[in-house]
Amino acid sequence: MKRFFTAFIGVTLLSTAGATVSVTDVVSQSNISTALKAMPQQVSAPLQGETVDLSRKCHSYFSVNGFVADQDNCGSVAQLVKAENGECQLVYPVAEMSTDPISGTIADDKVTFTLPQVVRQVTIEDEGETVTYDIVVAAFTKQLLDEGYETWLAPDNQTVTFNLGADGSLTASNPDVMIGVGIDMDEYGIQWTGFGDINIEMSPMTAKTVEVPASLAVENYVVSSTDSPYIAQVGFDGNDVYIKGLISVMPESWIKGTLGEDGKVTFANGQYLGIARSATVYRNYTYCVVTTEDFDENWNIVYGDTEAPFVVDYDSEAKTFTFQPEDYIYMSLDPKDLVSRSFTNFVSLEYRGIFEPTTPPDPVVDYFEPYNPEEGYAELDFTMPDYGADDKVLDYNNYYYNILVDGKPYEFTPEVYSSISAPMTDVPYSFTDNDDIYSYSEGYHIIYLRIPEYKSLAIQSVYTIDGVTHKSAVVTLDESSIDTPAAELSPVVSEQYFDLSGRTVANPSTGLYIRRVTRADGTVSASKVVVK
Repeated sequence: MKRFFTAFIGVTLLSTAGATVSVTDVVSQSNISTALKAMPQQVSAPLQGETVDLSRKCHSYFSVNGFVADQDNCGSVAQLVKAENGECQLVYPVAEMSTDPISGTIADDKVTFTLPQVVRQVTIEDEGETVTYDIVVAAFTKQLLDEGYETWLAPDNQTVTFNLGADGSLTASNPDVMIGVGIDMDEYGIQWTGFGDINIEMSPMTAKTVEVPASLAVENYVVSSTDSPYIAQVGFDGNDVYIKGLISVMPESWIKGTLGEDGKVTFANGQYLGIARSATVYRNYTYCVVTTEDFDENWNIVYGDTEAPFVVDYDSEAKTFTFQPEDYIYMSLDPKDLVSRSFTNFVSLEYRGIFEPTTPPDPVVDYFEPYNPEEGYAELDFTMPDYGADDKVLDYNNYYYNILVDGKPYEFTPEVYSSISAPMTDVPYSFTDNDDIYSYSEGYHIIYLRIPEYKSLAIQSVYTIDGVTHKSAVVTLDESSIDTPAAELSPVVSEQYFDLSGRTVANPSTGLYIRRVTRADGTVSASKVVVK
């Protein structure tokens, strides 16, 4: 079942297990969902002044699939814009939802915001009528209800202040007050949408990405690990070694090391990679952290030193880099205190050379559910293998797929798929919009097709190098679905968990995840699971 955003008249109830219970639906959930994702009408104008980049720590709430999940959040991006007259704007005021900035004032070492403030307006069609709602950033306070339920309501006092430190840091004066996203429902008041932050602290962001020489020549390498292979680039400048795209979800990021006479390359740990972005949420500062894992007497994971440099073996003749077998490579939200967003181990890099035109493999359909009028989409789960007809790893930057409707390539448009920015027919291998189109590790994809009328649906891989395009065979989607009894299923040999942005999750906490299972017979399946 695909996720929906939820808005309610009255109150939104959150159970201690995270389940959301509606009292009275105000409009179609799917309409509100689409409107909030798009939020097309910008309200506030940018403020001109000094911009301070901030790294936020907080406890965040976010809504997925009718559930409200929460987690400690660090490294999310915010900005404070300060004008000479004392006015200011907080850009990205809520960690897990993109909105317009909110405006405030700076005086006496205090930053004050008078809320609610309209950050977008949405116009939707509901039962044949056009309705416009204000999307606001507002203050919310927790209200305890009977039977273990709680809710967040907008109080009358909507003044939120932060203490401004000498170093430019911001600390919420009242950490229990939430800054969250709401919908102004007129006579029903401001209703919380399930997105917001408490315990907010923000400090100036000072880390810098690696400076790469303009004349640096790079070559393609294949990164092999416990995940599917992918392409990185390596360049040498004297004894300085630069690797671009070591972490697959940050293909444009660099780390830098030094080659010693012993053939080993030493890298500083916790190097800043840049900002990881997605369509609406998870705008975070990220770092490359390499460490080890072990277990204590209770089988809890214990991490090794996250600050010590890490060493990689380099074979100049074979042109290979080999990480220590005990090393895990993490994309972390903190350079010292590990907060993982993805990880891999048993990592090595092997020279790949130039890319040449080749025929891509046929996509493998793992699951297909035909169009359901009540849900408004068909679901397609499929895998795109990594090797071309030349038995070499493909360049993901030039690897695409087409959905064929009645034999013709289908065009995805922002009018139908509100989280994409421009029409496209060739969908990139790694493209994710965090709503209808998802890309996961090992070439696994999930896509929700909003195509109500068709005679046939099919999928085809496309690979273009140096202007030469090759396509796979056309794989027709089978409209029949046969459920295999659980007793007849092959045993599970491995499983992986991903959040809804496609990031690997090592230890799922409370929330909604994609669970991908591989069985002994090679079959792969995916399902959405709620961890309580």
